[in-house]
Amino acid sequence: MTQDSFLYLGGINGITEIDLRYTEANTPFGKSDLPVVKNAYTVYNDKNEINTFTDFKEGIVLNYGDTYFELDFSIIDFSGEPTFDFAYRIEGLNKDWIYKKDGKLQLSKPKFGEYELRIKAKGIDGRWSENELSIPIISNKPLFLSTWFLIFAGLMLGILIYLIVKWRSRYLEQENLRLEQEINKRTITINAQLTALQKMQAHKQRIYAIIGHDLRSPITGMLHFSKKINFLIQRNRMQQLQSLGQQFEQNLENIYTLLNNLLDWSRLEGNNYHLNIEKVNLSNIIGENIALYEVYIKKKKLLLSKELPNGIFVLADKRSLTTIIRNLLDNAVKYSIPEGQISLKVVSNETMAIFSISNIYEELSGDVVDLINKVSYNGQVQETESLGLQICKELVKRNEAAMEAKIVGQVLEIQIKLKSA
Repeated sequence: MTQDSFLYLGGINGITEIDLRYTEANTPFGKSDLPVVKNAYTVYNDKNEINTFTDFKEGIVLNYGDTYFELDFSIIDFSGEPTFDFAYRIEGLNKDWIYKKDGKLQLSKPKFGEYELRIKAKGIDGRWSENELSIPIISNKPLFLSTWFLIFAGLMLGILIYLIVKWRSRYLEQENLRLEQEINKRTITINAQLTALQKMQAHKQRIYAIIGHDLRSPITGMLHFSKKINFLIQRNRMQQLQSLGQQFEQNLENIYTLLNNLLDWSRLEGNNYHLNIEKVNLSNIIGENIALYEVYIKKKKLLLSKELPNGIFVLADKRSLTTIIRNLLDNAVKYSIPEGQISLKVVSNETMAIFSISNIYEELSGDVVDLINKVSYNGQVQETESLGLQICKELVKRNEAAMEAKIVGQVLEIQIKLKSA
């Protein structure tokens, strides 16, 4: 025992410190004021290591890797062997007191920070002791989360980034110089390949576009025929069905011919086919195309006016001339106002035959005429010009013919001037 009334008792679990000033004989407040004393605490970590401490100067210190700790405490009483109740609370974690029957706590390590563990005991008189045991709990951050370590790591990372950027810049300068030399060697080859690729791409786009443009209307007509055939079969109208079947067969033949023409035209665009300028019957070609669109003309209730003399012959390529007339007729049917009128006319003399088609457009402006009369053609589909008009202009040019457009009142008239045969 020391002169300041502290008694120390040693045992296998450590040293117990007793303040004799708070024994029953020396305290004026009764057994409920007996102090709670701490004996020792044991820390367990994730490596299954066990460390026991009796020094509470800094409180209970928990480091990175520690998982939980055990605390032994007791109450000083020399009156016998009573049974005491204990309660504890960790400020910052527990709102209420937690009650125990023995003087041992096993607690998990809290998150990083500082806390205060408060412990009180109930004496044999049934009152809680006012002399609480208060122990600081310090949960230390790991080294790699400490402020000075983060500052040092940030500084080192900044230096490393600077060195990498510096090295990368120098490497890129050398690499760029090498690439420039390599590019200069291959520029001519790349440009030649690019030009060829652009031509191929433009050709492919035009082929796809013309197929979609020219086949949409005939296939729509086929769908109309099929619906009408099903209707007549259900009504058992065999006479009308027989008449419609003939029209259906004729439409199929027209589509087959159209496919052949489109394939020949694609070969023409790919410079794999040469135009065969010959004497062709313009009247027959116009008649065949009228038959192809007769269903759509009736469906839209259009009036077809024809001034087409028989036996008008011109010098042209038959396939391309068919495509020209088909596109012009398709546009006229497609963009005419409902119940409007389409006029077809052929005028000829010894040197020239002029085919004209006119109709009232739903939306007509001078821009349409400007686009048709535009001479330049670069082989690509223009966003402001219909594909059909571009096809017509190109094929007219290759047939050494001329194509003009004009507006007369609300009527758009397109003329094709061909050499007479």
